[in-house]
Amino acid sequence: MNLTDDMKLLLLTSPDFFIEEDKILATLFEEGLDVLHLRKPNSEPVFCERLLTLLPEEYHKRVIVHDHFYLKEEFGLMGIHLSHHNPTVPPDYHDTLTRTCYDLDEVQEYKHSSKYVILKNVYDSISEPNYRSRFTEEDLKLATRQSVGRLSVGSSTGR
Repeated sequence: MNLTDDMKLLLLTSPDFFIEEDKILATLFEEGLDVLHLRKPNSEPVFCERLLTLLPEEYHKRVIVHDHFYLKEEFGLMGIHLSHHNPTVPPDYHDTLTRTCYDLDEVQEYKHSSKYVILKNVYDSISEPNYRSRFTEEDLKLATRQSVGRLSVGSSTGR
């Protein structure tokens, strides 16, 4: 199997809402975006509902929500995402689950119970200036040699 056979293009939304965000996201889906992570920390649920209402319904099944987990069922979304902010799987939830991991030990712990994991702070954070890279190049090479698997990393200004 070729490495690119399993690669998917993922995008985490900006933490803040902005004008015509729905149109931009729809265009990204049209151009090949595979999965959108709706991440709007500290947002009111009504604003996430509004964004999802404006996004064409055909893309809902490709959205994973980081907050307001009830939106998964209400809008027929792909799944939910767990992190330190929302660490608990809702009762009786048995659908697509992804997770943020903050170190390689967490990746090993959660990789089998998650569709994939997102390793946080591979690069210095753009949206959260106090979050600096936690990994050396050697750490990441070791993780690759250990076949960490189902790992998503990236940055718009990655090194």
